[in-house]
Amino acid sequence: MKMKRLVLGLAICFPVLPAVAQNKSSDMQTKQNTAWTLKLGAGRGEVRDGSYSYGTSSAYRMSAEYNPRYFGLELGITQGNYSIKKEESLDKSSALAYSNGNGGNYIAYRNFDRGIDKGEFFRLNYVDIGPTLHFRPGKTIDPYASIGIGIADRGSYRAYSRLGLRVNMDRAFVYFEGEASNINRNYVDRHWTYHDYNGWVGVGMYLGSMEPSTDADPSTGRKPVQSEPFAFR
Repeated sequence: MKMKRLVLGLAICFPVLPAVAQNKSSDMQTKQNTAWTLKLGAGRGEVRDGSYSYGTSSAYRMSAEYNPRYFGLELGITQGNYSIKKEESLDKSSALAYSNGNGGNYIAYRNFDRGIDKGEFFRLNYVDIGPTLHFRPGKTIDPYASIGIGIADRGSYRAYSRLGLRVNMDRAFVYFEGEASNINRNYVDRHWTYHDYNGWVGVGMYLGSMEPSTDADPSTGRKPVQSEPFAFR
């Protein structure tokens, strides 16, 4: 529930961010050096399956993004780890049904069920690809959104959506994301569906830079001017 509230909060605040982050004199110098970025991040959240069982999820991602202006494309590799427990209320209901109202049998069934069912743990490695939309590319505060798909092995895949905030510096940046994804897992000839909600934090860097101009203007005699970092105001 906490992760759902985080994603919902980001969704509510997201339209306000471009208006809050106005162009100020201290922000006139853009921070984006090139259109190419390399990103590393980690996430943690909650995962649920179709039978109302839930658990925790963690993930790690390495990706590269190309965004020459407002629209971009991101390609990455994500490792997702999922640990799911059986719903506690279902355990109690099953034990109560089998005990026939006998307190001793109820405790025995509860302990037996806990012993044989230790939950479910699985790991999926995805190749992710999807478009991105940056609202203030190159600015110090850059809100963005993205959608995409992730392809795993054995016919498993996921669809995801993200709301994020990038804080740019001279050659690097930090970012924060809320991610929601629907996972379709193919295991032992069956398809399993999961819903995953994650909060992410990560760092990134810009690859390359614009070359400064070294030629003076002969008509005016002005000195060469250092070219600005690549970005759009």
